[in-house]
Amino acid sequence: MDLQCHIEDKAKALKNVNLQLQPLVVVLCSDVPSLIDDAVYYAVLQNRVYYECASLLEAVDVCLKASFVFNLQYSPAAHSVWLFLQKAVYGIQTPSDNNPVKVLALITDTKVL
Repeated sequence: MDLQCHIEDKAKALKNVNLQLQPLVVVLCSDVPSLIDDAVYYAVLQNRVYYECASLLEAVDVCLKASFVFNLQYSPAAHSVWLFLQKAVYGIQTPSDNNPVKVLALITDTKVL
């Protein structure tokens, strides 16, 4: 399945449950062993703009920053992960953040390391 078909299928599935496609990271590779050497990373934004990125880290960075620039909510399926990155990695706190206990606990646990 190509990238556009995959994204359109995901957008349709989300629409069926009254959700919108939020920025996401897509990694394309032929098989697991080639993941490190031959993977292609994309940051996919809400309006189906595809940014090819040099690394997974860059794709995550583009998606998180796009969420802030366009004032988007995180995808419900990955909300805790994005909130953890926002708070622990980027150090961004906003008044509208909800603070799930599991995210706060993970932030506390990682500060010890």
